[in-house]
Formats: sequence, C-alpha cells, structure tokens
Amino acid sequence: MVWAVGYHDYIGRGRTMAQREISLCKVVCSELYGSTIGEVVAGMLAKGSLTLRDSCRRLNMKPSQVKNSLCVLIHQHIAGFKIGGDGLVYYTVNPSSILLRPRFPRYAMVIQRLYQDTGELIIEELLMKGELTGGELISRVRDRLIAEGNSGDLDSIRETFVDLVHTHFLRRCPAVSQTTPTAPVLLQQDTDSGFLVRDSDFTELNDRGVKRKFSGTPETKSPEDPSCWYINPDRFHQSLRDQLLVTVTTNAYGPIAGEIVQTVLRLSVTTVYRAASTEPISTHRVHAGLPGNTKSSVTMVTTYLNMMAEDPNSFVSRAGDDGGGMFSVNIKSGVQLLVRETLVTIVMERFGSKSARLFRLILEKGALDQKQIESIALLPPKETKQLLYQMFLESYVYLREIPRSSDRSPSRTLYYFSVDIQKVVRVALGHCYKTLLNLMLRREKEASDNRRLLDQGTKVDSIVEQLTQDNADPEQIQEVRNYLTPAEKVQLELLKKRLNAIQKAEVEVDETVFILSLYLEYLPIHGSS
Repeated sequence: MVWAVGYHDYIGRGRTMAQREISLCKVVCSELYGSTIGEVVAGMLAKGSLTLRDSCRRLNMKPSQVKNSLCVLIHQHIAGFKIGGDGLVYYTVNPSSILLRPRFPRYAMVIQRLYQDTGELIIEELLMKGELTGGELISRVRDRLIAEGNSGDLDSIRETFVDLVHTHFLRRCPAVSQTTPTAPVLLQQDTDSGFLVRDSDFTELNDRGVKRKFSGTPETKSPEDPSCWYINPDRFHQSLRDQLLVTVTTNAYGPIAGEIVQTVLRLSVTTVYRAASTEPISTHRVHAGLPGNTKSSVTMVTTYLNMMAEDPNSFVSRAGDDGGGMFSVNIKSGVQLLVRETLVTIVMERFGSKSARLFRLILEKGALDQKQIESIALLPPKETKQLLYQMFLESYVYLREIPRSSDRSPSRTLYYFSVDIQKVVRVALGHCYKTLLNLMLRREKEASDNRRLLDQGTKVDSIVEQLTQDNADPEQIQEVRNYLTPAEKVQLELLKKRLNAIQKAEVEVDETVFILSLYLEYLPIHGSS
C-alpha cells in the first residue's frame, strides 16, 4: 500500500469542501470504481480523517466493504493513511486526486503525441491500475501490443518506459522504511531518487519476457525487489500548460512565434514545474532547436523574440545580451494571462458581451468608480449600474469603500469597483465543478434510460466487426445490421450524438478547471502580483 506524496492538501489550507464538490467526487469514483467506493469517498470527505472503526460506524457499512474500498483507493493514490497521536491509523481521502480523473484521457493524448502507441499503452495501464512494477507493466503492454497485431518487442517497450521515467512522466512509489504493528511507515524520498531506474526494476522478466515470482514474500521483501511506479501528474500538467502557452502565442503572433516559444519551453523542460520562469536561452540555441520543417533564420528568430519581449501583453522576456540575446518565458505571467482571458470568457457567457467589456475594463484599470466606468465604456448610467450590480451579486466584482471623513458617512465616501482575481477564480471554479457534476449526471441518466438500446447497438457492432475480420459474406453482415429496426437506428444515432456532445462539454469544462487551478497553484508560491 502506497500513499501518493506531493499533492496539495485541499482541506489543510483552511478551505472546507462544498457539497457540490463532494457530490462530484462521489460521482467520479462511482463511475470508475463502483457505487460502494463512491459512498465511502463521499462519507470520508464529509467527515474528514477517520479510523477504520469510525468509518464503518458512520458509513453504516461492513468492515469488509470499507477495507476493500480503502485498498482500491490507496492503490489508486486517492486515499492515504497516517498514525495518529493515539496510535490509531487514520485514513484520509484526497479530493484533488479524484478531480484529476476526468483529465486522464488528455494525459494519454499527451503521451501518444510524444511516444506513440507504446507510450500511450504504458500510461493507460498505470491510469487503470494505479501503480505497477516495471516488469508487470512491460508484460501487460507487450500482451496488448501482440493482441492488436503489433510487435511486442520487450527492448522497445523497456526503452520507452525508461524514457518516460527520465522525462518525469513516471515516478517511483515511496518505499517502506519500517513496519509498525499498526501500519507501515513510508520512506521520504528526495526529488531525484523517484526518477532513477535500477536493474532490479526488471527482475520479474527473464530473457523470454516471462514473469517469475518475487525474490521475497510480501511480508519480507528484499531490497532488490522491484518497486512500483505511478504517474506524475505535475509533469503532465506542465506539458498541458506549455501547450496552452504555445497556442496563445500562435494566435497572437503566428505559427513561427508559436514554434519559437515551444522550443524555449522544450529546451527548459527540466525547469521545476512551478518555477516562475524558464532558464534563459540564447537566440542561437533557440534557432538550433527549432524543428527541421520551420524555415527561419537566426535574424528572424531574433526579430520574433525581440517583438514578443517588447510587447507588454507577452510573457516572453529578455534576460541578457549574451549569444545574440538571452530570452526566457515568464510562466507566471503566462498563467495570469490565461486566467484573465478565461475569466473574461466566463463573464461573457454568464452575463453577456457588455458585462465582459466592463469586467475587462475594471481588470485592466484596477479600480474605477461608476462614473469613470460609464464614460470609458460609453454605456448609459442605468444600464451600467444594472450590469455592475449583477456581477456584484455573483461576486465577480466588489465595492471598495474609501471614506473621506472619520464618521464614514455614505455621502462623503467614495465607492470604487474592483476585481479580486483570487476570489473570482474560486467562484468560477465552483461553477465549473457544478457544471461538470450536472454534465456527468446527465450523461449517466441518458445512458441509464437507453441501456437496452446501447447494449444492443454494441452487440451488433461487435458481431459486424468480427464477421468483417473473418471475411464473411456481405449479405450475412447486412443481415446482422438489420437486427436493429430503422427507428432504432435513428434513435441510437441521436443518442450517440447527445452523449458525444456531453463528453465534449466535459472535456472543455475540465480544461477551464485546469487553467483556474493552475493559477491557484502558483498563487501561494509566487503571489498574485
């Protein structure tokens, strides 16, 4: 049993979980791991850290049910344990880990783009199983490749696995330093030791790739026994963040500028995930690192970098004059730019384009009174007041009072509208969680109400696929397809379109959640300035 380290304690920072977020965690876990585990997650999130006995009593479940659920949650790096001052073992559920689950398909897409099918299969296995030893992981991937008709070359799979570890997409699980009568104590590993591959990690495989037994028993494993591996979410988020920054640059300055920023980020891939800026890189090194299909000279690269560095709205900055100029990407400024544009888009969707214009104006100017807003936005006083009041009720803007006398009389007090980005981000994040919960419930309801039709359609598709592989007669294939009536075919097609639209909306909402969460991750480290 391994407890994932390095996540942000959602409740420990003084923030209580809203009921909608607990409900969202319950729905996510119920969909992936079953309704019983969903109930355990919801109960433990509502109550906090609990012992096994307290969990059984408060959840009104059998000890075996709670034990099995906790085993799955710990294996999936969702739940953890610690020994309290009274000597009892307390279990805690990490909601941040649960809320990453809707993002898992995007993790697989990142790896597929970088490491093709083999890398994608490695990540898929770890996403499904939570953690696996190196030998078991390679065996599973090899079996899946062979089943799909591909070559299951062990050396190629092992090489891809090592590359994923060296690029920090995979991380070694903490080892057990000692075992107490109540619970094991995990060894605190440093940053580098979690990304080192040893020969003992592959001792489960012999020359033919056949699994053998561990050299030690589960109770007394030898130091040479292979460790388990799990995904490193921070590295995936770094890749997703870099893609967003490249997209913003491409939209603003063109594809060549996007390639330049992508090259700078790629050459600085070893930079700490939450670093405020990348390391400075010379113009010549950026030019040498550009893809071969990018037709650009050193002069053109220098021109683009200088143009972006001089733009106050850009997140590329000049760091020196050595090597034709040293440039870096200010990640903190890039994240702030992403969040500002995202918030403006959210305000536009909720309140309309005029409200978005007012929101952007206040965001840029800092603090304005109503008359200043009216004159700059060129809107009537009554309409401006109404739009500001709507955003004020939803906590997207707030009033700053500046009294001109000690008695704080309203007639002698100035009222300025301002935007607290941190507060607005949290409000928008709550709305996103609510939207994601509604989308998942709607998808579940659609699938439940049409379960018979979906099962029948899946059965027909599988039979047709098997017949096609067996080179069956076309008339036989058409006969199988006719198992569904024309009305059922139309109904099934419409149902699939609705489900696809809901899933697409879930992905878009999760992307917004990722951007907003990214801002909150950088906030306690670098501040909001």
